[in-house]
Amino acid sequence: MTSDLYTLEETPTQYLNYGVAVSEVEVDLVTGQTTVLQTDILYDSGKSLNPAVDLGQIEGAFVQGLGFFMLEEYIKDSEGLLLTDSTWTYKIPTVDTIPRQFNVEILNSGRHEKRVLPCKASGEPPLLLAASVHCATREAVKEARKQLRMWKGVNDSELMFQLPVPATMPVVKELCGLDIVESYLEWKSSSVNLSASDLYTPEETPTQYLNYGVAVSEVEVDLVTGQTTVLQTDILYDSGKSLNPAVDLGQITDSEGLLLTDSTWTYKITTVDTIPRQFNIEILNSGRHEKRVLTSKASGEPPLLLAALVHCATREAVKEALKQLRMWKGVNDSELMFQLPVPATMPVVKELCGLDIVESYLEWKSSVN
Repeated sequence: MTSDLYTLEETPTQYLNYGVAVSEVEVDLVTGQTTVLQTDILYDSGKSLNPAVDLGQIEGAFVQGLGFFMLEEYIKDSEGLLLTDSTWTYKIPTVDTIPRQFNVEILNSGRHEKRVLPCKASGEPPLLLAASVHCATREAVKEARKQLRMWKGVNDSELMFQLPVPATMPVVKELCGLDIVESYLEWKSSSVNLSASDLYTPEETPTQYLNYGVAVSEVEVDLVTGQTTVLQTDILYDSGKSLNPAVDLGQITDSEGLLLTDSTWTYKITTVDTIPRQFNIEILNSGRHEKRVLTSKASGEPPLLLAALVHCATREAVKEALKQLRMWKGVNDSELMFQLPVPATMPVVKELCGLDIVESYLEWKSSVN
């Protein structure tokens, strides 16, 4: 802010730069990744000599500021040696860092009577406007922390926190809450009826109803690495009287597989190779309920719980692997009790299958031969 208390000395070489920016961001609560959806900039270039050059300078300086405020982390070890010494570790802005919608307008404030040159610098000052992205990210994190407290049933209003510069993915993720996904699932499971039991009947109101769905998943576990591959998933989901089956199919597909996300610093989110090799979804149109206002049922969140079948199938595969391991070791005990945590990541599955499973197999094979 330029205060009226400050008055610039009237010299031909000094002037003030004015600019304003508004940014909108989206924060992924699972990974901590911040996406700049839109930025609008209004910048005073005096009487611009070349607006095209000034536009490029303003945009370039802003993106450079994005790197400073959000990405470029300077890390040293205990001996003072630089660790972020390459593009693998020092994250500079790239094409996916630029705002999805980037609007820049130049304000020609005209020529000052006591200035020699009519234009103003546009190459460095706009860098500071990228602070709008950092401020927007802080507001997004603040809302995420409110949600986390609501899901945990915490009523305290303490939301004070400091968002450092740069606000990298790990920093944003930690401030949003490392357990935010687990907290949401616990809250959701406590508010959703998981068993379609005849003993429970929802109140006859126009806005309440039950969601029904069933899924069957087949998985393959690599005993060497612990990687789980979903070979096939079949889903039957009740969407009431669907308003748009294509939209419902997309919603169900997006929800499936969310339980496979990893909340460690590696952030293994659902990718194209995580999706079931064969993915069959059928929508059951159960029709319109006489006391419901809307004909359709929600399909965006409830199918998330169906991904638990992938977890159950993985548990059965690990159980079979443990049986094989005991057979190769010549152990006859029938004790196969174990707990498969959520998320069932590769290291967890590998450890449960047996870190020495390959060696045990080779020893057994050599003894048989």
